[in-house]
Amino acid sequence: MAKSSLSKKAKKQGAQLAKMLISFVGSKTFFVLAIAWFFIQAVYIAFSTETGIPPDENYHIALINFFSDSGWTPYIQSQEGFFKLGEVINNPFTIYHYLLSIPNSIFGGDLSVFALRFMNILMAVGSLFVVDQIGKVLKLSKIARNLSVFMIANTLMFTFLAASVNYDNLFILVFLISLLQLLKLWNKIQLNDVLTLILAVLVGSLTKESFLAVAVSVGALLFFRHVRDTPKILKKLSRQKRNFATYVLAVFCVIIGFYAVSKYVPNAVNYGTYIPSCQEVNSLDECLANPIIARDQGFAEAGSPEPVLSVYQYVSNWFSLMVDRTYGVFGHQSFASLPIIYYGVLAIGAVGTIGFIRYIDKKRAFAFTALGVVAFYTVLLINQNMNAYESTGISSISVQGRYVLPVLALLYLLWTQFSLRMLRTKIRGAIYIVLILSLFSISGVYTYIVSTDPTWHPDRADGINESLRSRLPDRE
Repeated sequence: MAKSSLSKKAKKQGAQLAKMLISFVGSKTFFVLAIAWFFIQAVYIAFSTETGIPPDENYHIALINFFSDSGWTPYIQSQEGFFKLGEVINNPFTIYHYLLSIPNSIFGGDLSVFALRFMNILMAVGSLFVVDQIGKVLKLSKIARNLSVFMIANTLMFTFLAASVNYDNLFILVFLISLLQLLKLWNKIQLNDVLTLILAVLVGSLTKESFLAVAVSVGALLFFRHVRDTPKILKKLSRQKRNFATYVLAVFCVIIGFYAVSKYVPNAVNYGTYIPSCQEVNSLDECLANPIIARDQGFAEAGSPEPVLSVYQYVSNWFSLMVDRTYGVFGHQSFASLPIIYYGVLAIGAVGTIGFIRYIDKKRAFAFTALGVVAFYTVLLINQNMNAYESTGISSISVQGRYVLPVLALLYLLWTQFSLRMLRTKIRGAIYIVLILSLFSISGVYTYIVSTDPTWHPDRADGINESLRSRLPDRE
């Protein structure tokens, strides 16, 4: 009898603790703390990482400075002496570099690397807010939304990328905004949402070539969704009230739209493509000053080797590499994810996928719309990487964790929502939350500190990092 009474009391206390934890994780306080912790981690990594270690950072800094030195406009007239940057004059994917060059032009001189990195951190913070809004539009619980923000904020490659100068930070932001607007416009057409989507698509299409696939898929989905109601929609849009935001969005759409036309149309007319190769515009010797072009030229001259891996083997290897290079760091210096994080993430993904398949309902079925964009982007990414493998014989070439970060944001939202639903009871849900918080608490700056040595850090930060590292358990 006494044992039964104690058992009931323990269960009651456990249920109360579970309720308190779930309530806290679903609170606004937790969301603010998750954003603040991300910001602290990113600022620390930005301060303590040597310039040029993050992927392609020296290239992006050089191109930003080149725009600064070329005047206020986004148009480059001559790149004599700067062919190491590849073809720039006709390249439409340079809006990131131009935007970050504007503060240089205002204040004079080149901004410090830390200042440029700080602007990238702000872009990443914006991405976290958009992730939360995507979850809200999908009608996911506040607990799932907050957990997902915490997870992406502590996914190491997201944090490391945010703390570096790289156009993928802007790419991720506009990718997520495009997904958000797609979901908003799926069932309800609002003028400001239409303008926001147009602006995001325009900026994305001027940021990175791979965004074009996102733009096409988003546009196609909305077209087939609303094509029958086009006259009604146009009539409704013409009658909707305009506010200050409407006019601001419209002005930016016109300005950036004009810039996009001025880049894409001349290329189509003169070269028959949206972006000409460097050799179509400049001499081969000039183009070979760019290390990527020189590398690709070497592979081309060597000829394509016979593929060793089958499609199944390549895709399996691709997923394994992607996990390692997303929860570790992959740049000009790299380290793999911690084993506990690698297998923990695979387990979370498996449970979340099962939960999604079992419990997706009509209320959230339009999540498949966003998943369609994600799937299309992922298939194209795998195909692009496999083509690079077939050309070079190197199975790991171009496989970078940063490319799947916008995909992960949506997967985290769906995994957490439907895992919690599948677990049902508060105590099981609380255990799941504790496991998530424990795993992702060590997958961010902790993994960075214990995995890096003095070659990663400038003099100003090496002592700090070594001091922190000596106080933490070794990664092994």
